Amino acid sequence: TAEVDREVISSCRMCGSTRFVTAFDEPPYSVRRCCNCGFGWVTPRRSESALAAMYGENEYWRSGSPKTHGYQDYRAAEPLYLRTFRRRLDFVLRQGPASGTTLDVGCAAGFCMQALRERGFSPYGVEVSETIGSHAREHFGFDTVHIGTLESAPFEARFFDLITMWDVVE
Repeated sequence: TAEVDREVISSCRMCGSTRFVTAFDEPPYSVRRCCNCGFGWVTPRRSESALAAMYGENEYWRSGSPKTHGYQDYRAAEPLYLRTFRRRLDFVLRQGPASGTTLDVGCAAGFCMQALRERGFSPYGVEVSETIGSHAREHFGFDTVHIGTLESAPFEARFFDLITMWDVVE
C-alpha cells in the first residue's frame, strides 16, 4: 500500500549533509531544511511507483477529501486553472520567448498547454496519469501528450524552446 511504500529521507538530496532542522510537522510528514545548503524536502516520500499509482486514480483528481488527498474536482476548475496559467505565463514570459515549441512536464488536464497555445506556442505535454492526461487529449485535442515519464518520452534533445513544470518537483 502507499502507507507502506514510503521512504524516510534523513539526508539532503543536494549536498548529502545529515544536518537539518525540521521546519514543521504535519504527521505523518515533516518538512526539513538542510543546515549546510538550505535545500528543503518533505519526508517520508512515496516511491515513484506509489506516486504514479496515486495519480492514476480518478479519486485523486476528483476527491471527496481534497484536504488530505488530491483535488475536489480538477477538471471542473478549468476556468480557475486557465486564469492562473495565463497570469503565470504573463509573468515568466515577460522577457522570454513569444512563440515556439514548448513542453509542459506534468501537464495533467492540459490547462497550461491551452494557455500556451493561446499565446501562439506549439505545446507538448508529459503526464504519468492516463486518467487526467486523457482530458488534455480529448477536451483540448492535444495529440502531443505523452502518457508516461519524462525519461520515456520520445522527444529529441534540444527540441523545445521552453519547458514548464508546475507543481511537479515538490
